Amino acid sequence: MILKTLEIRDAGTHIPALAIKMSHDDPTHNYQLMRVGFMGGSDSQVILMMLNNQEAHSDPYDWNRGARTMPEAHVWIEKHFDELKNGDVVDVDFLYGRTAKPKVSEQFNCQRCFSQSVAFTGSLYCATCMGLEEPNGEPASRPS
Repeated sequence: MILKTLEIRDAGTHIPALAIKMSHDDPTHNYQLMRVGFMGGSDSQVILMMLNNQEAHSDPYDWNRGARTMPEAHVWIEKHFDELKNGDVVDVDFLYGRTAKPKVSEQFNCQRCFSQSVAFTGSLYCATCMGLEEPNGEPASRPS
């Protein structure tokens, strides 16, 4: 089995998720997977789990009726699983042409002001919120 953590995004939505691709390369895995219906080469080989409530499905169409985010993300993840890396953002709005550019992972947003500038601080907070720089980008003045 191959595991990947993903960030599923949509309009106003952030869902931490775990995608599990069923692998038939291990005889023990293969036996157990086949016993529960995961035949090698079948279309539905990815279990997708929402980490916030541990709801998981192997069939993209078993997600909540009327909701679009998880079914659409699940279909896309199954088709593109091997291209995805741990931590990738699966932006449903972008994938289906509803936005011009994909969303950036919230892990790079400051947890205080939500600006997208924490990548260089090594912290959960941006340089402004840490008092290292002024809002205009200039270094913060230090009392002497």
